Amino acid sequence: VDHILSLLFFCNENLQATLNASFVKKHEVETDDELKHKHACFANWARLLCEAVEVFTNPHFYKPVNLFYHGTNCRTYFDDIYASLYSPTSMTKSLQVMMCYGNENGLLLDLMYDDVNGTRNRNKCYFECSWLSNWSGENEIVFVGSSAPLRFQSIIHYSLCHNYRHYIAAMAILEDMLRGNPLHEMPNKAILKAVDDLMSYELKLGAASEIQQRLQREFKENVNVQKQESEKVADYVFEFFHHFVQNIHYHIQLDLYKMNHDYYGLKKYWLNAKNTMVQIDRLCMIFKNVKYISLLPGWSLQ
Repeated sequence: VDHILSLLFFCNENLQATLNASFVKKHEVETDDELKHKHACFANWARLLCEAVEVFTNPHFYKPVNLFYHGTNCRTYFDDIYASLYSPTSMTKSLQVMMCYGNENGLLLDLMYDDVNGTRNRNKCYFECSWLSNWSGENEIVFVGSSAPLRFQSIIHYSLCHNYRHYIAAMAILEDMLRGNPLHEMPNKAILKAVDDLMSYELKLGAASEIQQRLQREFKENVNVQKQESEKVADYVFEFFHHFVQNIHYHIQLDLYKMNHDYYGLKKYWLNAKNTMVQIDRLCMIFKNVKYISLLPGWSLQ
């Protein structure tokens, strides 16, 4: 009964924002003790919600779904293509519902369960709340906990009506390549163009040295054409990619065989003309916070 009541309050009372605010610091100078004191008022409620989702999850009573939608009220920048939900989060499994309730200053997040860094994601925990909610037509679903991260499949910009599906797919392929994972599906022309746009923009951000300017010209020979194409895409997706590459700290593992076969369409960005050597200088310019790079099955560079 306690768990059902916790879900009823979460779905039907205007308390979600207050609860979620207790999970994060309001400002940088707020101490850990102050955050704990603030969250103490909601600790039991949060515990019941976590147990309801992770222990009493009920996907067996409904048709399993793999796509979920969530809206933000501002343009939020993310550091990864995976979302770990540490606080209770309300979503819907209906795109039409999310389009109706979307904020024009925000974003529509299209998320899905997927393999995490090459590891099978089997912890699919969410709670169907349509039978508890006063608005059953919203198809509300509650997530909480980070044991089963969700992957971004697309991000939709409300006010510009832009869908960044191809750019998110480009980032996912790039991460698989950096981790040495096999490619499950060959990228189409739209995804390859997205990779080209993202790489060109990232190089342009730091085009201070002569070698960086030279590499930028290699990606786009005609600067005017590049500018016209980039203007069609909002700056948001480029800023997202910048946060994405800056947050890559893990050990890069490049498999030359996979780069010449699985990632055939992307090898021009990282291999030399003969496809025999990796251009380490280009990797270091894009991924500035990486400390270790391994060329499989060869040598490792620190």
